[in-house]
Amino acid sequence: MNFNPPDKNNRESPQKLGSPESWVDQDLLRPRALKENARRVMASDRRNTTVVTFCYLLMASWLPTLYFLFLSNPVSDALDALYAGFYDLSEQVAQLTDEGLVTLYGQVLSGAWSALREGLASGWGLVSTFLLILIMLIGVLTEYGFKSWSLRRLRGEFVGPEVLLHVVDLAGRILLLTLLVLGTVFLWGWLLAPLALYMWYRLRMAAYLMLDCPDMSAWQAYCVSPSVLRGHKWQLLKLDVSFFGWLFLAEGVTYAASMLSGNYYVYNLLALLAGTAVYLYVEPYRNLCYAGFFQALKDGSPQLRELEEALAERRRQREEE
Repeated sequence: MNFNPPDKNNRESPQKLGSPESWVDQDLLRPRALKENARRVMASDRRNTTVVTFCYLLMASWLPTLYFLFLSNPVSDALDALYAGFYDLSEQVAQLTDEGLVTLYGQVLSGAWSALREGLASGWGLVSTFLLILIMLIGVLTEYGFKSWSLRRLRGEFVGPEVLLHVVDLAGRILLLTLLVLGTVFLWGWLLAPLALYMWYRLRMAAYLMLDCPDMSAWQAYCVSPSVLRGHKWQLLKLDVSFFGWLFLAEGVTYAASMLSGNYYVYNLLALLAGTAVYLYVEPYRNLCYAGFFQALKDGSPQLRELEEALAERRRQREEE
């Protein structure tokens, strides 16, 4: 099968993935229905949900936070120099001419680049940078692993923390898809922020598409996601907004806990502990809702199921050859 993205110019065909004419049950996309189903799934196995979520937070939140808290690295030093330079620049901006502003701007960037080069010149700088890259990769893979757990748990599979690492086989495609999504959003953000937000919403289902169909490439998931979400981005926005209260609560609790101590290390550890306590409930709740949103779209898109079957058949043919 030769994969081609859906034809955007063909507006007469009801067969377009995710089009308003598809058979998606709109009631299943309502935040209330998605949340009720997510709570029911969580309540069916509360202990497993808590254990999986804690392992996810440990790798995606605790690991990078503790790294930046206790280990020095060239990237952090460069970012600190950049932040300090721009802060000083903002204090003087009213007193500078355009030429002076450009000169100081270049000096700030040069200082940050020098801090990065000096750090990388040492043995520890190279080791710490390698550890930073490794931690970032673990965070990305764990994020996809948690999405996979949410999708499988929603479908009735009783999977444990090991599912967080099952996506290692898809590591290459996960990294490529992450770069495609971030690159698209970043490039559109240079033009206009609302355009970047719109593009991000178009690509929100790409991760679920690739996790649900291992035969789908990163590029195929990237191309199909906008078609799956055609006509349904507003419902996804409403689902996001419905979680604002929970996110504000989590940030408020984190901030309040961090204010209990003036010590830098205690400050950050208290914030981390408080955030973990809240996100142990919020994270599976949110992710199960998004998994349910994808499942509703898939159930209402027979063309998507046909595409997955065709990709699986093509893989079987390659294996036979």
